[in-house]
Amino acid sequence: MRTYKKATTVREEDKRGLLDTLRQFATLNAARVQSERRALLFDDSSNLFRAMRDDPILGFSMADIGEIAGKDKSTVSRQLGRAAKSGDGETLNG
Repeated sequence: MRTYKKATTVREEDKRGLLDTLRQFATLNAARVQSERRALLFDDSSNLFRAMRDDPILGFSMADIGEIAGKDKSTVSRQLGRAAKSGDGETLNG
């Protein structure tokens, strides 16, 4: 959170979303981030969204995931639906 607060405060003209900030943090601090979590951050977005939705501890709603990803909750839902239909998880990244 400290990294995100710094990024949003210092870079007023170049605000990044939370997801982009987390990816940057994971890149710069690879040894501090579990490899499974790092892989999810850089994997297909639908895999990350599914993991966020299905984690019982996090309990993220579609609206929460959409806010983190900088997308509408309906976009997140469609992306997850397409991934489920394709069966292999390959969908759009953006």
